[in-house]
Amino acid sequence: MAEPSYKIESYPNADKPKMLFSAPYEFFPENLKNHLTENYDVTFAFNAPRDKVMELLPGTKIWFTGTCPPYFMDKEMIDASASLKIMATPSTGTNHLDVQHAESKKIEVISIKESPVIEQIYASSEFSFSLLLAMVNKVPFAVEQAKQGVWREKEHEFRSIELNGKTIGLIGYGRIGRKMARFSESFGMKILAYDPFKNIETSYVNEVDNLDDLLAQSDIVSLHLHLNDETKGMFDKTYFDKMKDGAYFLNTARGEIVDEQAMLDALQSGKLKAAAVDVISEEHEKDKLNHPVIQYAREHNNLLVTPHIAGCTVDSESKAAKDVIRQIEEYLAKN
Repeated sequence: MAEPSYKIESYPNADKPKMLFSAPYEFFPENLKNHLTENYDVTFAFNAPRDKVMELLPGTKIWFTGTCPPYFMDKEMIDASASLKIMATPSTGTNHLDVQHAESKKIEVISIKESPVIEQIYASSEFSFSLLLAMVNKVPFAVEQAKQGVWREKEHEFRSIELNGKTIGLIGYGRIGRKMARFSESFGMKILAYDPFKNIETSYVNEVDNLDDLLAQSDIVSLHLHLNDETKGMFDKTYFDKMKDGAYFLNTARGEIVDEQAMLDALQSGKLKAAAVDVISEEHEKDKLNHPVIQYAREHNNLLVTPHIAGCTVDSESKAAKDVIRQIEEYLAKN
């Protein structure tokens, strides 16, 4: 597979902090890009490969990272700049960088995970529900068949279900889980939610204290968790076995939360009717084509995969970038 195209744009500003900006920026409003070029010695390098980024890092004080780069920001990359003081990512997740090593070097790691701005971002929840609809209604399969001239003669393969009256189980009730509940309620669904860290008071949501109960009752199970040491690999074969026969599974959180082989086995056996994921494990690896999840999706119609684009809107990325810049400048003002 060919390397993605990239260009390097540098705006020298010798008396300003040196910033490497490897996140996308071409959709930024002009005033936001101008703010960066006027207040930082900034180099834009979105889509630059790892070796090029390594060349650009020395002397960098602030690294504004992409959220889904084709490399892991490891010890070697972090150590490439002795001046590095801030690593900032316009995302809630930080599994694309070695947080532990950064923090061991007293590098400030900035994200939007605890920022109020996340309540103003709707892209991930809107996309998650869209993906749910596409999965249940077999939209990608139907579109591809129509392109080949296939019409209602295959309607037995196109036939799906209504969401009205079905039960959705939300695992995690943060900002995306809450919005998913609101969308689900508007479709007339019964909503179960499990989150031991939240007191769920939404009138139309039934809070469950036992995850096993949610799995046994839900027609659709949807993951909305942060990836951490406790959730890594959490959703394994035992959880899939406890789900209803013929249930649907949605993951737009992080691929590493799920035992992907167990998911594929459940799809192959028919335990799961279908699954849809916007995330896979080891996303920083270049060889996505031979990833087991991608391979299965190429050969079967009951797994829908999208390339981690739930938050990929002009609106959400601009809001996140502005907030991260705000956090960077607050940190610089205090240190």
